[in-house]
Amino acid sequence: EQYGIHPLRSRVIYNGADPSLFYPTEDPLPMDSILRLVAVSWSMNIHKGFAKLAEISQIPGVEIRFIGRWPPSIDTAKVILLGTKTSPQIAEILRQSHAMVHAAENDPCSNAIIEALACGLPVLFKDTGGNRELAGDYGIALTNNAKTDIEQLRCSYKELREKILEHRSRF
Repeated sequence: EQYGIHPLRSRVIYNGADPSLFYPTEDPLPMDSILRLVAVSWSMNIHKGFAKLAEISQIPGVEIRFIGRWPPSIDTAKVILLGTKTSPQIAEILRQSHAMVHAAENDPCSNAIIEALACGLPVLFKDTGGNRELAGDYGIALTNNAKTDIEQLRCSYKELREKILEHRSRF
């Protein structure tokens, strides 16, 4: 629309997660004093948000487990590195988490977000690229105040999870 293009028929076509692997648990993980976040990236490009993940990992009451490859030039802080995993292993780790954090900049269409949503996880996301289009209704946009973002996620967790489960067929 910005460039004057108005197709007669158009729609967003989502990448779909394999529902035999990526599905939610019957009951969400109990929300105790630890908020268990998961992040996923195969790429070690610094624009994938590694520094933000490290920053968030230092917030009291937050645990971040990272699946994929972490660049050696960026301090992990308290991020728990799980290494690369198969799709079934990733799905299981997602189901053992409360939410996903996706701090990548200008990611056009993250399969990791889609897989997390298919598992019923709300998403903390960097509001660039296609992240808002995927996760905007099902998560919290990261700001410059990660503590506030985490608190907002905690407060709206139940509502976000219910919304995700209601719209799960989209993922």
